[in-house]
Amino acid sequence: MTVSKLSNGSYQARFQWDGKRYKKNFPKAAQARAWEADTLRKLAAGETVIRTKDARQLSDLAQLWYDLHGHTLKDGARRLNRLNYCATEMGNPEAHKVTPSFYLTYRKARIDAGSTENNENRMLTYWKAVFNELRRLEHWQQENPLRNVKPLSFDETEMGFLTSDEIARLLHECENSKSTDLPHVVRLCLATGARWNEAAQLDRSHIQMMQGRARVIYQGTKSGKVRRIPIAVELAQELLGAGKPSGRLFGDCLSAFRRAVERAGIELPDGQLTHALRHTFASHFMMNGGDILQLKEILGHSTLTMTIRYAHLAPDALEQAIRFNPLATT
Repeated sequence: MTVSKLSNGSYQARFQWDGKRYKKNFPKAAQARAWEADTLRKLAAGETVIRTKDARQLSDLAQLWYDLHGHTLKDGARRLNRLNYCATEMGNPEAHKVTPSFYLTYRKARIDAGSTENNENRMLTYWKAVFNELRRLEHWQQENPLRNVKPLSFDETEMGFLTSDEIARLLHECENSKSTDLPHVVRLCLATGARWNEAAQLDRSHIQMMQGRARVIYQGTKSGKVRRIPIAVELAQELLGAGKPSGRLFGDCLSAFRRAVERAGIELPDGQLTHALRHTFASHFMMNGGDILQLKEILGHSTLTMTIRYAHLAPDALEQAIRFNPLATT
């Protein structure tokens, strides 16, 4: 049982009785305490207490989640935009009216309209997180209405990576591009497994050379972790010699990269234009005998599960099937 002051200056009485939560806001603390005491008296006497219906809409919950927690996340603003877009598509209903059946009907319509299973699973994760976080902070009194909605299962798409011949053709077209920065950004991605924006927005101070060695430092990454990746001294000298004398090394060259891929005659899976460079690094790293634990650290993956998808490319992947099958041991 407690009365707390809210950020807008009002006071909230909040308590739990017999597994149910009760709360109400008042302009003055004395009013909140009086309501709390009166409600507790009625409950103790066995009287029926009608709780006020929660009329907040989905967009209200999304904004509240962002104000309380989402703003601390690196992609919080982007998530809020997607949540609001999704809420609008659903008609922005009152949150208490959202049921598993309601959400599944909406999701089916999205899939029928061309949305991918991966996108829909991501949105489900976002909405579950909204309800879970607000419930944890006692700003949502009911159960998470989507707790029993399962993510969609789908066949894993093969990740596109470039062969050695395709790499050579791509680098050739990059060298012939009007963008003088393009070949350096592409080589940096291929040498370190960087995401496009990590390489393209690299600051000059993040390339370090010392005692005959060189490394690149990636900050502001997707995971929020700082990654320090060794690179060849020759590559470091090339990047420092070609880039701007201070601040950000390279200018925008994404459109030039797209044109270079087209000229090279390289076909990539949908949505994997620049990410193919990261997949190419990881794939060749494993095919050349690299250690998967080191690959995890280089790519900045938070769990080994994200990295294990490259394990089958190792030269000795699943070779034990030959040595330890029952025909080989009898």
